[in-house]
Amino acid sequence: MKYYDCVYIWVLFFLLKSVACFDLDPNDKDSVYNGINTVTKGMLNYYQPSSHTFTAYWWMTGSCLNGMLNTYSGTKNNSNMGMVVESILANKGEEDDFAPNNEKFNLGNDDQGIWGMTGMSAAEMNIKDNESDVSWAALAQAVTNEMSERWDNSSCNGGIRWQIYTFNQGYNYKNTISNGALFQLASRLARYTQNETYVELARKVWDWSVSVNFIDLDSYAVYDGSKTETNCSTITNEQWSYTTGVYLAGTAFLYNYTNGSTEWKGHMEGLLNRTLNYYFNKDKIIYEPNCEMSNTCNYDQTGFKGMLARYLSYTMQLAPYTTETIMPYLHASAKAAALACSGGYDRVTCGNRWTWNNGTWDGNYGLGEQLSALEVIQSVLTPQYSPLLSLKTGARSKSDPTAGQDTHVNFSIPAATKSDKGWAGFLTALFSFLFLLFSLWLFF
Repeated sequence: MKYYDCVYIWVLFFLLKSVACFDLDPNDKDSVYNGINTVTKGMLNYYQPSSHTFTAYWWMTGSCLNGMLNTYSGTKNNSNMGMVVESILANKGEEDDFAPNNEKFNLGNDDQGIWGMTGMSAAEMNIKDNESDVSWAALAQAVTNEMSERWDNSSCNGGIRWQIYTFNQGYNYKNTISNGALFQLASRLARYTQNETYVELARKVWDWSVSVNFIDLDSYAVYDGSKTETNCSTITNEQWSYTTGVYLAGTAFLYNYTNGSTEWKGHMEGLLNRTLNYYFNKDKIIYEPNCEMSNTCNYDQTGFKGMLARYLSYTMQLAPYTTETIMPYLHASAKAAALACSGGYDRVTCGNRWTWNNGTWDGNYGLGEQLSALEVIQSVLTPQYSPLLSLKTGARSKSDPTAGQDTHVNFSIPAATKSDKGWAGFLTALFSFLFLLFSLWLFF
């Protein structure tokens, strides 16, 4: 993600702390439904109907829409589904690949991958396709095809880069969230289409991630990435909840697709154990170890643990035997999230640190905080989520294996020619001369 200055919704009363909150009983469906409704209202304060986006980085709009798809899956309340479907389609881009022209020059592989997973969710949940438009599955396939075409053997023996365009900061970085998104998309498409080509792609990404030590098979720690200049020999050892989660869910889809193969079961359980031991505190409350304790999480990072909750939910759906292990952590986290949603003028604005100060608001607020609270609270409804369908089990969204193969979302700056250099020199001299004349005019 790119950490640009973001336009926040400033509300004076958000600066006032409060000890009010809403109580949540994870075992009471009405309590959970009320909690979801409260948090969703706060999240929708950031929605801009004119642009069909939330006031945040573009990737977070895709993640929020995925969260709202999960709300529908768990509650069957379709009151926001018109907006969700319209917004996904409004952001699919001119080439039906989640690379709209107004985002192209800010677009990273991770951004496009997260949107691709949103399209995949719509396909698996049997959300009705717009019959005159592209299918949800084809949107996810277009993203997968384009991302896989960017596989780069020029450094690190493979992998895809963080950024798509050479002029963006981070082009020289290969990271786990970009590669993990491709891994999860390939895993989900393998299960959805029953096409072994996607299994091969998923294995390729997994094996590479292990080979460069982005995934440590001894501990199942998932590290952030590495620079191409070092040929990925020096790893950035930061660990983020959503990067572990994105691989965890991918292994769960492959475990399910392969009818419980020992290989993918082992990887799934290794990542699950790492998740529960590293991203939850002693009270089983989810948190972001790399930034929460110091209260330094940025606008992106506040939404990460909500995505982890989403991926834990997928894991329970695809490997139901894990529910007994996972659910106590989600129950504890949902209760803590509700207690921390006690800020702002409405007294139910969600904070970021749910482990902080005995369940009161920590003074933080934003879209990421709302999204994380929503996903964690609704994850306790996972046993009643709609099944994640495939074409074999009744999904209607049509597959298009060639989607995205006629588009080329890539950009490189060509080397300057002699003519280019000559013109550049002439223009530099000309503007220098004009600037000198302007300076003389000012002073004389």
